[in-house]
Amino acid sequence: MEKFSVKKPFTILVAAIIIIAMGAVSLTHLSMDLLPEIDLPYLIVITAYPGASPEKVEEIVTKPVESSLGTINGVKNISSSSSEGMSMVQMEFEDGTDMNAAMVRVSGALNMLEGTLPDDVMTPNIMEISLDMFATMYVAVEKDDCDIYELTDFVNYEVVPNISRQDGVASITTLGLVEKSVQVELNQDKIDALNDKILTETDSRLADAQAQLDEANEALEDARTELEDAQSSFGSTMSSALFSQFDGQAGDIADQMKDGLEDLADRLEDLRDGIGDYEDAAGDVMSAAQDTMDDAQALLASAQETQAQLQTVLEDAQALFEEAQQALEETDPESENYQELLDNYTRAQEELLAAQQAYDEGSEELLAAQAAYDQAAAELAAAVSDFSFVSDGQTEELREEITALIESINSAADDIDGSSVTNLINSTRELMSLFAQTASAMSAAGSYDSTGSLDDVLDNLEDSLDSASDTADSIPAILTGLQTATGQITQGQLDAAVAFSTASVKLADAQAQLDAAQAQYDDARQTALDNANMDQFVTAETLSQIIYAQNFSMPIGYIDDENDESWLLRVGEEYGNTEDIASTLLIDNEIIGTVRLEDIADISVIDNAGESYTKVNGQDAIVLCIYKSSSAGTNDVSKRCNKAFEDMKKEYPDLNTINLVDQGVYISMIVESVFQSIIIGAILAVVILALFLKDVKPTIVVAISIPLSVLLAIVLMYFTGLELNMMTLSGLSLGIGMLVDNSVVVMENIFRLRGRGMPAPRAAVQGAKQVRGSIIASTLTTICVFFPAVFASGTVKSLLYPLALSVGYCLVASLGIAMTVVPASCSTIMKNTKPKEHKLFDKMLKVYEKTLLFCLRFKVVPLTISIVLLAFSVIEVFRMGIVYIPEITTNEISINITTPEDMTREESYAAIDDCLLRILEVDGIEYIGAMDSESTSAFFMAGTGDGSYGSYVCNALATEGASAQEIDRIAKDINESLADSPCTVEVSTGSGMGDMSAMMGSSGISVNIYGNDYEELRRISADITEIMENQEGLTGISDSFAGGEPTLQVIIDRDEAMRYGFTVAQIFAEIASHTSTTTTATTITVDGVEMKVNITDNTDTLTREDLLNLEFEEIDMMAQTDMGSGEDMSFEGFDT
Repeated sequence: MEKFSVKKPFTILVAAIIIIAMGAVSLTHLSMDLLPEIDLPYLIVITAYPGASPEKVEEIVTKPVESSLGTINGVKNISSSSSEGMSMVQMEFEDGTDMNAAMVRVSGALNMLEGTLPDDVMTPNIMEISLDMFATMYVAVEKDDCDIYELTDFVNYEVVPNISRQDGVASITTLGLVEKSVQVELNQDKIDALNDKILTETDSRLADAQAQLDEANEALEDARTELEDAQSSFGSTMSSALFSQFDGQAGDIADQMKDGLEDLADRLEDLRDGIGDYEDAAGDVMSAAQDTMDDAQALLASAQETQAQLQTVLEDAQALFEEAQQALEETDPESENYQELLDNYTRAQEELLAAQQAYDEGSEELLAAQAAYDQAAAELAAAVSDFSFVSDGQTEELREEITALIESINSAADDIDGSSVTNLINSTRELMSLFAQTASAMSAAGSYDSTGSLDDVLDNLEDSLDSASDTADSIPAILTGLQTATGQITQGQLDAAVAFSTASVKLADAQAQLDAAQAQYDDARQTALDNANMDQFVTAETLSQIIYAQNFSMPIGYIDDENDESWLLRVGEEYGNTEDIASTLLIDNEIIGTVRLEDIADISVIDNAGESYTKVNGQDAIVLCIYKSSSAGTNDVSKRCNKAFEDMKKEYPDLNTINLVDQGVYISMIVESVFQSIIIGAILAVVILALFLKDVKPTIVVAISIPLSVLLAIVLMYFTGLELNMMTLSGLSLGIGMLVDNSVVVMENIFRLRGRGMPAPRAAVQGAKQVRGSIIASTLTTICVFFPAVFASGTVKSLLYPLALSVGYCLVASLGIAMTVVPASCSTIMKNTKPKEHKLFDKMLKVYEKTLLFCLRFKVVPLTISIVLLAFSVIEVFRMGIVYIPEITTNEISINITTPEDMTREESYAAIDDCLLRILEVDGIEYIGAMDSESTSAFFMAGTGDGSYGSYVCNALATEGASAQEIDRIAKDINESLADSPCTVEVSTGSGMGDMSAMMGSSGISVNIYGNDYEELRRISADITEIMENQEGLTGISDSFAGGEPTLQVIIDRDEAMRYGFTVAQIFAEIASHTSTTTTATTITVDGVEMKVNITDNTDTLTREDLLNLEFEEIDMMAQTDMGSGEDMSFEGFDT
């Protein structure tokens, strides 16, 4: 090889040029990141159990999940945490475990477990821990002379789409956006006004019926008075005198008879009018109940159809999953297509999970629709039963009175002869029979559905009254016949006949019927007044169902016209604005007219601007969290995004962006630092070589070999899939320090031979050949030091494998350059070199010679010194601190601010505003951004906040180029400026990469305490915390005990509740219905903005003070029970 290099120098030159070109191209195409891709052997399973206590979560969710996951192959350790309403199980796998396969196994185990968990436990979520959980960039966006609403639209429609299109950007999360929604808030004043209108109209109609009853009662009293006067004037006269007056009295009796019949006819008409009023009132309520039931039935049908479709999708997904699983099991893991089958299996598993989740959600919607339908049916049945206006007791009383009248008439008929009188009595009997039929019909017509049969009977009764009126006209002729036929009747018989012929019986019967009608009217009036309101209809659930059903647009299919042209048939139209929602028709009847949604509620567009806090330099801003794809380089994504922002600033001059966090900056700083080290190291090597050789030409040879070796190593890195990161660049740094050795050794030997007078070509060949074995051995020895890292596994392999390869590539490249390029260069460059004296080097050789002779003579001295140095080094190693990633000094300062707990949201926002203004006044601060706790978790990971306030994360950016001492000074000034603030402030400097280090388990000390006694664990934890606080170097000590929320617990007396027909679950459901005040009905699009429609009912909000006064309506027993009469109350965690 040496001879070929010397004989073919131009071939070596061309090869060197190729290496330079390929190295430059490879360098530009290598992706740049902070660390190599690391598969952390951790999975977290998060399961929500709403409303459950930590103890219940642990018993029902955490322990079964741990047991199910503990049998999975490769699991090294399982730890869990149970909190209020949530279980978190963390799994640690053995190093080298395929996390994709582990994800599939965990998902399968959870699918088998899910059926055994309670129905109200949510579907477990699996989260994989990786470095991609951190966003690549956090960019604050603001715009001059632009409010938060305009800024939100600008970010949504301009910034986010532009940045999302950049290569390598996977997703973008926005913080601080203002979302608009349509709020439908029930207005109690409007509802009360509508109820008053209904009550007034109902009372007016009932007053008309009462007036008719009063008129009938007055007519009856007049008839009774006339009868009493006639009986008092009917004395003990002789029969001849009596009959002599019959002609004159006949007309009076006929008139009285007609008056009584007319009164009875009037009463009959009043009864018919009353029935009509009941029918109208009942019809209105029935119509509203029937409409609600029809809507519920339509919603139920739609939910059933959707559920059937989801069932089909689930079955298809199940079939695909089983097919993929079977194919995977039948394939050898070592085969070429096994990975493809594994990917298919994973996708089928994800699709199956998605289909199962959709099916579960559809089932919940179907159950909700079925419950709404059942409730509507119950309301319809209650409406029917509420309109019974005749009771069984009233009907029986009426029947008994009519029977007594008929028996009295029969008895009188037996004592009187004469065909004419018999005809009159028979007519009266028929009339009484018809009233008996009327009573029976009223009994049958006791509900709203049967009032039609009563109308038929009343029609027959009117016909009979007309017949009886005709009979009364014949009374004078009848009495004339009686004068001739009964001339011999005694005075006592005459008194009995006259008394029997009076209308007293009819008057008594009429009075009884009138009293019964009055009682029925009173009952019907009370029922009508009780139901004369909109409270049962105007609920958040009912309105939500109506708005959802009205905001409907769905294609049915295609239909053809007469020209065989197909048309897509679509039914319905969605709401286009809030006016459409406000004008939604609720009721339309004769009593109250038209009632629309705006008549009972206030409709407005609201936003969440006051529910979150995101500001930069005291101004409203929006923060973009930009996440890269797993295959993209962090630095490349950062550069593309920054360029896109710069292009947008040219298009929108008033646009301002601030990079609060940019991992690309950290990577650039690290890469630049390593490159600087490489360049400085190469320069120093060349300078030192020049000092010792005192010749420029051999120094040039070494200077050429350094970049060639590095470029060749970069080419090898590119073709083996490595990237530029902290580990590979560190390997290059180590390699440069060693690659010079081979070139120096070869060049120095050639230089030595050339100094002895050997020709340059021969010296180049012999010089390289003489040291070839030495440099190969030296190179292989160094490579063997790093080679074992190739056989490591897990995180160690992910980190050390690129380092070992880069060092190996660098050494192999240096060996090849030393055996080819250096001899070829020396044979050309060193042709005319002359020997030079090296006085300084010769003196150093003499000193070294004497020292070596001394050490060989007194061997104990160097051995003792070596042992002492070894012991000192070992001691110092154990005293040195070890960190995963060293702290990087940047211009970023992190500030955590917590406001006092007793502050309201507005006071907390005002306090953080004051803190930001103080920080801005600190010399050296250029930007300061702050976000509340709802955005804190999303700031560092792709998570969501808990909706609370009071805790804020601030990022301050110092002036570009500030030194570490300047950053420390600024941090101190920030603490001093906020010293008198009521807020708790924590200031830290650095890049924030320590958080990534902590996530990978390399920062801090963790102590695990195990036990079953919660209070004992808390006591031990407090003791250990106190011990650690006294240790030097430890800060930020905390435990995992979370303070519980203030709790108000209602303990139900089960026995007492069951006496009223209630279970604890029913009481819970009723209380829950009063605590939920907002329901999302649907989603509409207004002017291109999608908004949710939320129904808010604050008309009957439940508070702690009126909890015990909550009333329950027992549907089966039609009774109300005061909750305060049967429950005991106890309170935990609540300051009373």
